[in-house]
Amino acid sequence: IMYLINLVTLIGFCLVKMTTKNQELTLLVLTPLPILAITIYTVNTIINKRSEKVQSLLSDLTTNAQESYSGIRVIKSFVQEKAMLGFFTKNSEAYRQNAVALAKTEAIYFPSMTLLIGLSTLLTIYVGSKMAIVDPINNVGLIVEFVIYINMLTFPVSAIGWTASMIQRAAASQKRINEFLQTKPEINDSKALSTHIPYGKILFDRVTFTYPHTGITALKNVSIAIEPGEKWMLLGKTGSGKTTLAQLLLRCFQPENGSITWGGHALDTIPLHHLRKCISYVPQDGFLFSDTVANNIAFGVSGQANQTAIE
Repeated sequence: IMYLINLVTLIGFCLVKMTTKNQELTLLVLTPLPILAITIYTVNTIINKRSEKVQSLLSDLTTNAQESYSGIRVIKSFVQEKAMLGFFTKNSEAYRQNAVALAKTEAIYFPSMTLLIGLSTLLTIYVGSKMAIVDPINNVGLIVEFVIYINMLTFPVSAIGWTASMIQRAAASQKRINEFLQTKPEINDSKALSTHIPYGKILFDRVTFTYPHTGITALKNVSIAIEPGEKWMLLGKTGSGKTTLAQLLLRCFQPENGSITWGGHALDTIPLHHLRKCISYVPQDGFLFSDTVANNIAFGVSGQANQTAIE
């Protein structure tokens, strides 16, 4: 805010003083400024689009690299090193071309601003010299004064262009962040009415679930009743639906058909926080956060877990 007030004050001061001294010369000197404003708007639009493209390509490049590192064993097992290298090379080249195009745009942008500001100085000297020939006593000092004002305006105008360029880059990055922040979860508490802690019989009543992205039906008309205090073990081959049952109970997914109730209450009427707080779930795919072993073990425990609880 301080810099903004400083720029506005400086620009206003220069324009007022210039207009007071000589209105005709002021209009001639400021002639390149509308062109500069159009240039800033046009180039910033281009920078925004290219920055957005560069951010997207960088995301694809890093994703490609991360998948290659994580799945290196699979890649080597299927002898796909050359294919993955080809994908990475293609993504790298696309990123390089767009990054160079963005750099070229910015490389032309700032010298163009300096050129237009320099034209104002040239106009001042050219028109002012003609005026000085007619009346050297009164107009020589006026020329010097106008040149000083233009030099004082050089930094504010350049700062506006530089700031506009930074804003466009930030806007492109923020747009990608907003895509995640504004994504609404498919599973929510829109129907949640009960605030009680779930307890009682867990009932799967003719539950059917098909994974939407693959079309694989993991469960079909499955009915299970688990009474309080009972212990169950689900056995089955890979893909038989064991994990799907657990994830449906956690409401990671919504059943396609049928219903799931806990203590006589439908799961979608129980707030997610209360539901998942009452379930201990160990996923089959392990994941470690960048933290101590103790904190990873105590993840999800309310408050500070003591050493005995961790052991």
